[in-house]
Amino acid sequence: MNVSIAIEKLDNRRTGPFSLNSLFADFPERKARKGDTLVQRNHSLGYIFYLTEGMVKSINFYKEKNKEIVKGYFTAGEMMNLDILNKNLEVSDTLKVTSAKVVYKIIPIKEFKAMVRQNQGLNQLVMATILDKLNKDNDRLHRLLLYKSRQRVVQFLIDYVGEVGQRVGYEHVIKKPFTHEEMGNLSDTSRQTVTTVLNELKAKNIIHFTRRYIVIRNLEALAVEATKEG
Repeated sequence: MNVSIAIEKLDNRRTGPFSLNSLFADFPERKARKGDTLVQRNHSLGYIFYLTEGMVKSINFYKEKNKEIVKGYFTAGEMMNLDILNKNLEVSDTLKVTSAKVVYKIIPIKEFKAMVRQNQGLNQLVMATILDKLNKDNDRLHRLLLYKSRQRVVQFLIDYVGEVGQRVGYEHVIKKPFTHEEMGNLSDTSRQTVTTVLNELKAKNIIHFTRRYIVIRNLEALAVEATKEG
């Protein structure tokens, strides 16, 4: 579950239940399709985006490899482009649609800052979101230093299904998943490693996958696999 949804479920005695859908209801809504770019790297754009449907990936360009790498992703209920709050309206990542379509709200930065000052729930959420991002970056570094590549792929699957998976009976389904190359980027491994690990897990009947979906058949067994170094 992402931070935004978790915060909305808190019942604050002073402000009442907090809802981003209600808070941003009057702002313009936009739609985009897979492959569309919402924000280009190093481009000044004075808006915060609130994603109401779909998935958007965050891409960073690494000069050393002259290559774009998927750095992270956003799901419905999350705010995007918060980096501009501390970077003088200049962002370092490209935001690109990865699902079939997305629906999102656009909030001018000046209005957003005013809302943060006036709304305790939104202020809390922004701080929690920024902290969550730092924690995820630290977790990723920790795994890179201490985990074997196979463990990183398995742990990514566990995190991934926790964010976007849908429970169906005893199984969990991820629809329209990232490509193996993208999963490799997100787990700091290679496409070949991801393919090898997924095939191993499939052979053990822990998961099943196609280009359209990934089914986690046994989440507990998958967690056990994350502890194995090879």
